[in-house]
Amino acid sequence: MARASYLARTGKSLLLGAQLILVGCTAGREASRLENSTPALMRVKCLITTRGTSARCHVLQTVPEVEARIVTALSMRRSEAFVHRGRPAWVDYTFNIQVQPSDFKALPKNMYATWEKKTSGETEEQKTDAELRQLASFLCRHQLLDFPATSRLPAGVDPSLLIRREDLLFLWRQPFLAPFTELDRRDLHEDVAHFVSCEATEVRVSGDTAVVSLRRSSPNWDALPLDLLDSEEVLAPRALTDRLQALQRWAEMHPARGEPSVHSLAFVKSSEGWFADYHLPEKAHPAAP
Repeated sequence: MARASYLARTGKSLLLGAQLILVGCTAGREASRLENSTPALMRVKCLITTRGTSARCHVLQTVPEVEARIVTALSMRRSEAFVHRGRPAWVDYTFNIQVQPSDFKALPKNMYATWEKKTSGETEEQKTDAELRQLASFLCRHQLLDFPATSRLPAGVDPSLLIRREDLLFLWRQPFLAPFTELDRRDLHEDVAHFVSCEATEVRVSGDTAVVSLRRSSPNWDALPLDLLDSEEVLAPRALTDRLQALQRWAEMHPARGEPSVHSLAFVKSSEGWFADYHLPEKAHPAAP
């Protein structure tokens, strides 16, 4: 934590290093532009919040073939917050990601699972449970429980890695159906998500379908005053943390009250993994009895 202390003392932006080696696998896909399997470096800068979530990830150096998957993985990643003088601190963190194999397109959809240290004795059921809990909690925090409003996801996150194709196609053809609130502007959903807590309490798997039960707790965002939404800190922040810190101050003054709300989110499995299933086409055109 010495580096976090340095940040607090100097007020300077601090770049820390992390490295993820993506182990290669080939799946009969076309060969990559890197025929000699030389590792490629991707660098992504994120703000690690006081809750340990990654915010405002920005690609500094890309590997185009895997950019969407890596940004999605980083956005879903949660870790312990950096601590300075006993309190969580905001820290800039640059991930140096060494990508290898020669075939980038063979990387699995659920590569974000590689962030967690897995035990050698973990069963497929345990892996499935962990993947579904992580997916459901992420979608819950970004207020995608009832509808796949993809504009609420962080920039760079690929919704096709999270939501089934049929729902995305339905929404693409009928975008006017997406709900709209005061938070659906100026990337506010991306930022308020870091003050929302979502706990996956139960995972029920039946063949290629699953349902995850969740408990959600958050400040009453409907009570956000318009003067805060229209303030310079929110509209045109001078620093990356200004808006988040303004929202944090408001959230601390207006904590969640009462019992957490209870929700459920359905998933379906395909050859590429688990995807959230909102049943949009089925609800619009129900099958005849």
